[in-house]
Amino acid sequence: MGIKKRAANGGPASIKPKKSAALGLIQPKTITAQPFDQLEAAAQKSHITTMNDLRQFYNAALFAQEQAGLKLAQENKDHQATKKHLNKRVEEGKKAAKKVVMQNEELRIKNAQLRKENEAVKMGVVEAERERAKLQKQWDVTAEAVNQALVMQQGPFDYQAPVVGSVEI
Repeated sequence: MGIKKRAANGGPASIKPKKSAALGLIQPKTITAQPFDQLEAAAQKSHITTMNDLRQFYNAALFAQEQAGLKLAQENKDHQATKKHLNKRVEEGKKAAKKVVMQNEELRIKNAQLRKENEAVKMGVVEAERERAKLQKQWDVTAEAVNQALVMQQGPFDYQAPVVGSVEI
C-alpha cells in the first residue's frame, strides 16, 4: 500500500515513528571496543583474502600472457618457416618460368628455321617437278624420234608398235 500511496501523492510516503521508540522501550546500545576489533579483524582477513585473490589473478594473468607469448612465438616461427618455404617455391617457380621462356625462345627460333627449310624443300620439289616435266617432254620427243627411226629402218610392212616410254638399245 505504501507504493500505491506514494504514487498517488506524487511523492514519498510519510514516515511513521514506531510506538516502541516513542514509548522509550528501545534503549540504545552502548558501543564497546570489541566490535571494532572484530570489524578490524574481519577487514584485515577480507584484505588478506582479496590480496591473495589478486595475487592468484595476477599470477594467472602472467601465466596466460606467457602462454600467449609462447604461442605467438611458435606461430611466428611457423610463419617464418612457411614464408621461407613459399619464397623458396617462388624462386623455383621463377627459375622454371625463366627456363620455359628460354626453351620457348629456342623452339621459336628452331621453328622459324624449320619453316625456312620447309619452304626451301617446297621450292626444291617444285623445281624438281618442273625438271621432271621438262625431262618427260624430252623423253617423249626422244621416244618418238626413236620410234620413227625404227619404223623407217624396218620398213612399212614389218611395223611393230613400240611401247611408248621404253627405249630398246
